[in-house]
Amino acid sequence: MSLTVGASHMLLCRTAIRRGSTKKTLHTSASRMKAIENQSRRNNLKLLTGVGIFGFTAVVAANATFVTKTPELVAVKEEAETVETEKVEIEAVEAAAVDESG
Repeated sequence: MSLTVGASHMLLCRTAIRRGSTKKTLHTSASRMKAIENQSRRNNLKLLTGVGIFGFTAVVAANATFVTKTPELVAVKEEAETVETEKVEIEAVEAAAVDESG
Protein backbone atom coordinates (compact mmCIF):
# COMPACT_ATOMS: atom_id res chain seq x y z
CA MET A 1 0.00 0.00 0.00
CA SER A 2 1.53 3.26 -1.09
CA LEU A 3 1.13 6.62 0.59
CA THR A 4 0.06 8.54 -2.47
CA VAL A 5 -3.48 9.80 -2.27
CA GLY A 6 -4.96 8.50 -5.55
CA ALA A 7 -3.19 5.17 -5.65
CA SER A 8 -3.72 4.44 -1.97
CA HIS A 9 -7.45 4.82 -2.36
CA MET A 10 -7.42 2.47 -5.34
CA LEU A 11 -5.25 -0.07 -3.55
CA LEU A 12 -7.51 0.07 -0.50
CA CYS A 13 -10.56 -0.59 -2.67
CA ARG A 14 -8.88 -3.57 -4.34
CA THR A 15 -7.94 -5.01 -0.97
CA ALA A 16 -11.47 -4.49 0.35
CA ILE A 17 -12.94 -6.23 -2.66
CA ARG A 18 -10.54 -9.13 -2.32
CA ARG A 19 -11.26 -9.58 1.39
CA GLY A 20 -14.93 -8.73 1.20
CA SER A 21 -14.82 -5.89 3.70
CA THR A 22 -12.53 -3.21 5.03
CA LYS A 23 -13.17 -4.24 8.63
CA LYS A 24 -11.59 -7.31 10.10
CA THR A 25 -14.35 -9.79 10.87
CA LEU A 26 -14.48 -12.07 13.86
CA HIS A 27 -15.30 -15.62 12.83
CA THR A 28 -17.47 -16.60 15.77
CA SER A 29 -20.49 -17.90 13.92
CA ALA A 30 -18.78 -21.15 12.89
CA SER A 31 -17.75 -21.95 16.44
CA ARG A 32 -21.22 -21.02 17.66
CA MET A 33 -22.81 -23.39 15.17
CA LYS A 34 -20.47 -26.17 16.28
CA ALA A 35 -21.39 -25.54 19.92
CA ILE A 36 -25.10 -25.62 19.06
CA GLU A 37 -24.67 -28.91 17.19
CA ASN A 38 -22.80 -30.45 20.13
CA GLN A 39 -25.47 -29.25 22.54
CA SER A 40 -28.18 -30.64 20.27
CA ARG A 41 -26.45 -34.04 20.24
CA ARG A 42 -26.21 -34.01 24.01
CA ASN A 43 -29.88 -33.07 24.35
CA ASN A 44 -30.89 -35.86 21.96
CA LEU A 45 -28.83 -38.32 24.00
CA LYS A 46 -30.50 -37.16 27.23
CA LEU A 47 -33.94 -37.45 25.63
CA LEU A 48 -33.23 -40.95 24.33
CA THR A 49 -31.90 -42.02 27.74
CA GLY A 50 -35.01 -40.67 29.48
CA VAL A 51 -37.37 -42.43 27.09
CA GLY A 52 -35.47 -45.69 27.56
CA ILE A 53 -35.56 -45.45 31.36
CA PHE A 54 -39.28 -44.59 31.30
CA GLY A 55 -40.04 -47.55 29.05
CA PHE A 56 -38.03 -49.93 31.23
CA THR A 57 -39.77 -48.62 34.37
CA ALA A 58 -43.22 -48.98 32.78
CA VAL A 59 -42.54 -52.59 31.75
CA VAL A 60 -41.18 -53.54 35.17
CA ALA A 61 -44.11 -51.86 36.95
CA ALA A 62 -46.65 -53.58 34.68
CA ASN A 63 -45.09 -56.99 35.27
CA ALA A 64 -44.66 -56.52 39.02
CA THR A 65 -48.17 -55.24 39.72
CA PHE A 66 -50.93 -57.82 40.17
CA VAL A 67 -54.24 -56.49 38.96
CA THR A 68 -57.45 -58.38 39.73
CA LYS A 69 -60.26 -58.34 37.22
CA THR A 70 -62.94 -57.59 39.80
CA PRO A 71 -62.57 -56.69 43.46
CA GLU A 72 -63.67 -59.38 45.94
CA LEU A 73 -66.53 -57.33 47.37
CA VAL A 74 -68.01 -56.75 43.93
CA ALA A 75 -67.55 -60.40 42.97
CA VAL A 76 -69.34 -61.60 46.15
CA LYS A 77 -72.15 -59.11 45.60
CA GLU A 78 -72.60 -60.21 41.96
CA GLU A 79 -72.64 -63.86 43.04
CA ALA A 80 -75.34 -63.16 45.64
CA GLU A 81 -77.44 -61.33 43.05
CA THR A 82 -77.02 -64.21 40.61
CA VAL A 83 -78.16 -66.75 43.25
CA GLU A 84 -81.22 -64.62 44.09
CA THR A 85 -82.10 -64.25 40.41
CA GLU A 86 -81.83 -68.03 39.90
CA LYS A 87 -84.09 -68.65 42.94
CA VAL A 88 -86.70 -66.26 41.55
CA GLU A 89 -86.56 -67.97 38.14
CA ILE A 90 -86.89 -71.44 39.72
CA GLU A 91 -89.86 -70.28 41.80
CA ALA A 92 -91.49 -68.82 38.69
CA VAL A 93 -91.01 -72.08 36.78
CA GLU A 94 -92.41 -74.11 39.71
CA ALA A 95 -95.38 -71.78 40.01
CA ALA A 96 -96.10 -72.12 36.30
CA ALA A 97 -95.86 -75.93 36.60
CA VAL A 98 -98.30 -75.93 39.55
CA ASP A 99 -100.76 -73.71 37.64
CA GLU A 100 -100.67 -76.01 34.62
CA SER A 101 -101.26 -79.14 36.70
CA GLY A 102 -104.00 -77.83 38.84
